[in-house]
Amino acid sequence: MTWTGPGGRFNIERIRRVVTGVDADGRSTVNRDGFSPNLREAAPGVRYTELWTTPSAPAVAGERMVDAGDVALTLVPEPRGTLIRVCEMYPPEPGSESFAMHATPTVDYIVVLSGHLSCTTADGSQVTLGPGETLIQRGTDHAWSAVGEEPCVFLAVIVDGNPSR
Repeated sequence: MTWTGPGGRFNIERIRRVVTGVDADGRSTVNRDGFSPNLREAAPGVRYTELWTTPSAPAVAGERMVDAGDVALTLVPEPRGTLIRVCEMYPPEPGSESFAMHATPTVDYIVVLSGHLSCTTADGSQVTLGPGETLIQRGTDHAWSAVGEEPCVFLAVIVDGNPSR
């Protein structure tokens, strides 16, 4: 099965997620293998599928557990925790704004998979990223916007951090 839709665009409804763990005898096994069922709408024009979360670091590895991607919408992980998600953001409607300037006390690793994503910082700096390009967002004020005609799909790994201010 493919996880791209028309025109080769990533389809966040069809992202295969394989999760390993241990069986009742303590042997490694594949616990889950299928499309991520945790599709959410964060705001108009923004959807994401939560792939996995960890409530703390170091994370517990290998144990049998519930679907750690089936969590309520949150911008930040649990204290000392992590989130991994794939987001789909549509360009704003003409005359509307991008996401409001905000900051989270996290370190975010953003990898653009398709489309283009613009990040604006509080001093007015703006960068636009395309497929395969990465932004490391380090707890600073920023605003996001998809740029162009197509939605932007990006992978986000979000790690709890301590604010520097």
